[in-house]
Amino acid sequence: MIAKEIFDKILSFLALVILLPIFLIVTILIKIDSKGSVFFLQERVGKGGKIFKAIKFRTMFVNAPEKTKGVYINKDNPYVTRFGRFLRRSGIDELPQLINVLKGEMSLVGPRPTLKYQADKYDGFQKKRLLMKPGITVSPDDPVELAKAIVKLYEMPEEERKIMGENGRRYVEKYHAIPVLIDRLERVINEVIDEESKVKTYH
Repeated sequence: MIAKEIFDKILSFLALVILLPIFLIVTILIKIDSKGSVFFLQERVGKGGKIFKAIKFRTMFVNAPEKTKGVYINKDNPYVTRFGRFLRRSGIDELPQLINVLKGEMSLVGPRPTLKYQADKYDGFQKKRLLMKPGITVSPDDPVELAKAIVKLYEMPEEERKIMGENGRRYVEKYHAIPVLIDRLERVINEVIDEESKVKTYH
C-alpha cells in the first residue's frame, strides 16, 4: 500500500510537469471563454470519510445553481460553458486532481470521490468504497474482465444495481472505456490545440 502511494505521487508529479503547458493553455481558454476562476474546488469524501477539496478545471458558469455542481449532468445543460463541454467530453477537467494525488488525498486509480450528502446516505455495503482512496480513473488493465463486469451490471436486477449506488453506476457507464491517465496524454494535447484554434476563431 505504501509502495502504491509513493508510485502515485511520483507519477502524478511527473504528469503535472509534462502537462504544465496544457494547463497553461486550458487556463487561458477558460478565461477567454467565460468569467470566473480557472479552478473549481468542491468538498468530497475521501478514504475513511475524510473531507477534502477536489480540484477541477471550471466547466460551468459562475451563476450555476449550487445543486448542479459536482453531480452528473447531461451535455445539453445550459450552465455548462462552451469550452467546458469540451473539457468534460475529453476528461481534461479532471486533470487538476493530480494535485490531490500529490497531496495524498486521492489515487490515480480508484472509485470516484463522492459528495458528502451522497456518502451520508450510504448503507453498510456502500460505505466499503470509503475504505480506499478515491481515484481519478478506473483501471482498464484487463479490458475483458472489465467488459464482463459491465455486462453483469446491466444484467443485475434493479434492486441489486441500487445497492451499488447511483453515482457509482453512472461512473461505470460513462468511464469504462477511457484509458489510464498517461495513455491519453497525446490525445489531450491534440484536442487542446484544436480547441484553442476554435475558440480564437469564435472570438
